[in-house]
This record gives sequence, C-alpha cells and structure tokens, in this order.
Amino acid sequence: MLCCNTFLLPYHCRLIRLAVFCVYHCVVPGHRWERCFSACIGATAAPMDLAVLSKSSAKVATFAVALQGGRVFEYSYTQKKDNKRITAHRFDVYLVGLKGESYCLGFIKGSKSQCEKAKAEYKDGSMWLLSKVVLDTYTSSNYISTPVPFRVELNKSTLKTMPDNSGAPQPALHPVPPRTVADVAGINTTKTTDLLAFIKVIGPERTTTNGHQVADVQLLDDSKIGQELAIVTVGVFGKDKLTVLKQHIGSPMVFFNLSVSFSQGSIVINHYENDVVVPAPACDKTSHLKTKEQQLANALNVKSLTTEFTPHAAKDVSGPQALSCAAFLDYTRDNPAASVPDVMQLMWVHIEEPESGHSILDATQQRIWYLAQLRDVSGATTVGMPERHALQLASCSSSEQFRSAHEKNSLNMPLLCHVRLSRSTRLSDAGTHFINYTVEQVAAVSYSLSSAPNAAYEDLVKLLNVCPPHNEGILFAYLSDIHADPHYGFKVTYDGAGAPRSAYVLSLVASAAKSSTISVGEGFQVTTPDVLDYANPASAPQPSVSLVGYCTMDALPGFRIDPPRGRAHRFAMCSIIKREDDTFHVHKLEYIEPDQIEDAVRCFQKLRSLCKRIQPVSTEKRSRTVAACSDVTNALQKKARTLTAVPTDASLG
Repeated sequence: MLCCNTFLLPYHCRLIRLAVFCVYHCVVPGHRWERCFSACIGATAAPMDLAVLSKSSAKVATFAVALQGGRVFEYSYTQKKDNKRITAHRFDVYLVGLKGESYCLGFIKGSKSQCEKAKAEYKDGSMWLLSKVVLDTYTSSNYISTPVPFRVELNKSTLKTMPDNSGAPQPALHPVPPRTVADVAGINTTKTTDLLAFIKVIGPERTTTNGHQVADVQLLDDSKIGQELAIVTVGVFGKDKLTVLKQHIGSPMVFFNLSVSFSQGSIVINHYENDVVVPAPACDKTSHLKTKEQQLANALNVKSLTTEFTPHAAKDVSGPQALSCAAFLDYTRDNPAASVPDVMQLMWVHIEEPESGHSILDATQQRIWYLAQLRDVSGATTVGMPERHALQLASCSSSEQFRSAHEKNSLNMPLLCHVRLSRSTRLSDAGTHFINYTVEQVAAVSYSLSSAPNAAYEDLVKLLNVCPPHNEGILFAYLSDIHADPHYGFKVTYDGAGAPRSAYVLSLVASAAKSSTISVGEGFQVTTPDVLDYANPASAPQPSVSLVGYCTMDALPGFRIDPPRGRAHRFAMCSIIKREDDTFHVHKLEYIEPDQIEDAVRCFQKLRSLCKRIQPVSTEKRSRTVAACSDVTNALQKKARTLTAVPTDASLG
C-alpha cells in the first residue's frame, strides 16, 4: 500500500500518472501492466550529452557541461524605433558536453557589472548540470557557428554545480570543432562555422578602407576533395590576432565563428577582429594533425575551396483572398511601397510555439499577443499572434490556461495550419515605416484533398525561383530524401537534385513497433525503432531507421508512436531537425488517424512535388527589399475562396 505522503512527491506523481496510462492502454488478456510500465519508464538516465540538445530535449533533459572561454564584451546597435545608438554588454561562454565535439554557446545580456559577475561565477573549467534550458529563438541557425546549433540563455536556464562524487560521466573540458576543411565545400548559404585546422601560410598584411589590418591565412587539415587536400583561405582581421597567428604557423589552431559567404558559386571566409582564435586543445584530432605537420606544411597537391577576400487594425478577411507564401512577405517587409495585397492566404504553414520565458503579453500586460515565426515551403517570416488565435491553436479556454501551459512548455499547438494574414504599415516617431503581418484566421490542417497544392502555385513558384533562396522554411520529403550534414544537421535531395536549405523537414512515417522511453531530467527521451517511410512509393526496400525525440510527461502519450490496439501501424507527421546515421531526430510530431491516412499520403506527395519545383537561381543577397518582389500582384492572381481549400486548378502532379 502506498503512503499518502507518496503522492506529495513530484517524481512519484509522475510514475503514478504513467502507470495509470499503462493500465488504461495495456490491459489485455495475459498482459501484465507492471511489465509495460517498466518498459515505458525505462531506467533513469545519467546526464546527457549536448549532442542531443534540441527544442524538445531542452525542456526536459539534464545535460552535463563544462564551461570554457568565458568573456565579457561590449557591442552597439541601432534601435529601430528611434534610430538611437545603444551600447550593451554580454557574457559569452562555451558549454561543452560529454564529448569535446558537442558544444554550444551560452550567454547573459546585462550591464557591465552583471556580466562581470556572471564571468566570476561561471569560471572556465567548472562543471555544471544544465536543465530547463531556454534557447535563444531570435538568432538564425545560419549565424550560430557551433556544432550544436543553439545559443543558451544562461540566466533563464537552470545550472547546478556538478557534485564531485556524483559518479556521472564528466564533460570534456575544451570545445573541439568536428568539421573539416573539406566540409566547407558543403556550405552554400551565408553561414558561420568553427574550424580546427593547421596554419600553412600567412600572407602580407594590408589595410582596409576602414583602417583595419587584414591578411590571408591558409588553413588545411588532412581532409580531401577527391584526391587533393582541401585548403581554405581566411581573411583574418586584427593586428594583435595576426601577430599571435604568425607565432603558430605550422601548428593547429581553433578558429571560432568563421563567417562564410557564398555567392555565385564562390566561397569567401573571414575571421573578424572580435572573433576568437586559440591553440588547439589536447585531443585526438589535434594529435592526428601534429603527426602530419611536415606533410601538411609541404603539401602541394591542394584544392582551394575559397575566393580571396577583397575589402569593400483588424480587417475583413472573408471571401476569396490571394494565395501567397512566407518568402514574399519577408522579402517586402522593409518596402512599404511594394505592391502586395492587404490580405493573403498561406497554406501548409508551421507556426512556432512561444518558448517558456519569452514574453507573450501585449504592452498593457493584460492580453496575449506575441510575435511568432511562421514557416512554409518558401521560407519564413514573423507574424503577430492575437489572443483569440493563440487560444484556438493551443485548445485553451482562457488566457490563464494558455499562460500556465506556456510556462510549462506544454502548449502543444498543431504541427501544420492554414492561415489568413493582414498586412499593415505604421509610422514610428522617428519617421521609420514598420510593416506588420497579423494572423486574422487560422485552422489546423485536416489533410483534405481540397487543400492539397495544385497548379494554382505555378506563378508563385516561378517568382520564387528568381528570388534569393530563403533557407528558413520547411520542406516535405521522404526519409530517403534526407541525408546527414555536418553543418546544418540534414540536407535534402529530391531524386538526386539538391533542395534549398530549411529549418525543418517534414516526413510522413508509420511505426509497427512500440516506442521505448527513458527518463532524462524532468522529461523523457522517446526512441521508436523500425520506422517506415510510409508516403514513399518505393518504401519497401528501405533500411531500418529510428526516430528519437524529447518531451515532457504531459506530452509523452502523444509522443510515443505505438500502434493502437488492433492496428498494425501508428501514422504520424514528423518535423525532423537532424539525421545521424540511421537515426532521425524529431522536433515535433502529430498523429494522423487511420481514416485520414490515404488522403494524407496524397497531400504529402503533392507537397513534396511542390518543394521539388522550388529551385531558386538568383544570386542576389537575401534581404527584406528583394527587387523581384516589389510587385507580386501578377504572381498572386489565384484566390482561395475558403481558408481550407486551394483555388480550383489543374493537378500539380
């Protein structure tokens, strides 16, 4: 018999809730619920490696980290609302996981004294248990250089000193960039990256028009392109930094935050004055390079991957509305004169949930209103989310219920929606125009065939293909289309042709096996083996693959992909953020009911076909004033009569 006090213990409460779930779902003749309960809860895991950090695992897992490279620096920016120049301070430190190759950046913003206090507390070499991780959701992954592509807000996350006698695995003490010089060839966007490489040559210093000292530094390791050693030339800024590097010619060094620019097939890499470079730490990679010092120093059979740097109010949204896409909205955001409809319909979009710790209230602090990232197959943009639609998406009956779910990271909004947005322009006190997009109508997708893409998208695709690639949207792809990538977590190829980069890739899967669950911190790691690439017509010969994701206790029943009783499979739409060998890391998933699956497969295949058609060829830099989008009225001639149906047109194929 359980003591009454047992129910006061949070962990026991969690076990009891899961036991009730198991009893409810697993009581069949000859089946012991205790055994199912043990299988569901699994063993309590030791602190995890940062390699598995994601938006879902951040909420529930505990990570062992060591701190390294802490520094306080000053920066300035122009405040958009009044063009005032602001000076601010930030403390940055690298969080290193159980492996040196698993690391990311942690930061605290504040006054200079607050940042100095943080540096004194979070000393280099100290070890911590990191949980309830709050991630920076404003910085694009293209501007995060670390192999774990997140930035951690330390003052909003939980950090506890790691006990000396815990017996848990100890984190590595130094970050070790895992990418090679040859991996740079895989970068085809603006991107930052870290690199551990051997300094071969430093060219003569020159002075830029802004008075900065810069020199070309050649870096290589023993990675190859074909039969040739890969080599990159980096424009390194800063006289003091160059002085240090000249003392380390012929030695391996770590360059943090290399800025890679890709344009018209050429790669330019710079390392700016405030970026950090340090001697390579003691590790297997450093030892390997040191054994090849003479060979690398004398290497002649090299292939250069780089080009040398050369200095230089609520509206009526009913009735037929123009079919549009997120990229057009983003490409005209700073162009109030652009010819864009006041109301537009976007379909098959993913709206990001607001992270716990981020403001979701308007200026009065009374009503819910927040900015959300909206993604579709074209790209992404930021939209305003009023309270009525936030409550609808989260299935909340009140503002209080929504706020509570937000604090617990358990909003559980739909994975995909259809929306109607309004476009409005206002003038700030400083005379600057602001363009706002606001959600006016929203509905979760139902996989109705009337909502599947058709030839009504052809004009949009033609215009998208003469615009710059956006790289922040979503793609629909079979699991077999998704490949591992050392920089971006994944890359997608459709029938051998490369696809634009994206934040997530969505796949329709089926599971015939039960998911296994282990406790991690305050949540669970859920692993589902032998997953089928269900929408893929050629799925029969596919290799066995697994899905791994992280969730809270509240979300656990909906995150397991166990087949329902009496059914061979459970179907789900999954958003994937990384492929690692035959394991796919899932950000979020949503069940598809058996009576929906046939139409869902057809919708998915048409969405994949639409993604295949989007192949931007423009070399123009991505901006919010893209010239090709100054007048998009010709591309937005097709109008949707209802929120959940595309305009009537021929099949997309």
